[in-house]
Amino acid sequence: MHGLVFAQFFWPEQYRRFKFFCENLSGYRSGVRSYLEIGGGHGLYINEAVRVFNECACFDLVDISATSIELARGLSCEPRIRYMLKNILEFDEVRQYDFITLGEVLEHLERPQELLSKVRNLLSPGGHAFISTPANAPMVDHIYLFRNSDEIKSMLNEAGFTVEREVMQYAADLPEKRCITLKIALMFGAIVSKA
Repeated sequence: MHGLVFAQFFWPEQYRRFKFFCENLSGYRSGVRSYLEIGGGHGLYINEAVRVFNECACFDLVDISATSIELARGLSCEPRIRYMLKNILEFDEVRQYDFITLGEVLEHLERPQELLSKVRNLLSPGGHAFISTPANAPMVDHIYLFRNSDEIKSMLNEAGFTVEREVMQYAADLPEKRCITLKIALMFGAIVSKA
């Protein structure tokens, strides 16, 4: 997990996704009173959310990893963040959230559609979510493998989301056609709303 903090800044596809998040978040500031982060990992995203949504009454971070929770907690001294060590699929919160961040979690599940449905139910009317996941990124802990961005967008649409803004970055600095041919890993991120 500590390595992922550095990857956010040294790997171009990771940095571009984080930069996209930072640059676009303020455009969704109006009306955000509750924020949920699923799989908070290193805590960089929730810290940016706290900075941007400074009038927000509620910041919740849910992660299945105790190590991730401790790292995220160590990066922030924000008392409004509530850290919960829990499987999000067992998360029984009745509150709905105005903004949800789900960064690089879908690929770790056998049925990512189930989590997308959960996110949709947790999202308040008029709310937005930032969702990111890789394609062509076989790793030992990646259970669900997307082949391309169209598959990701299709799953988001089937789950009842509309993509408002998106970012894509390949892991190699090659022309897109070459990256597709070589099946180079692609990082996809999007800000979505309920369809």
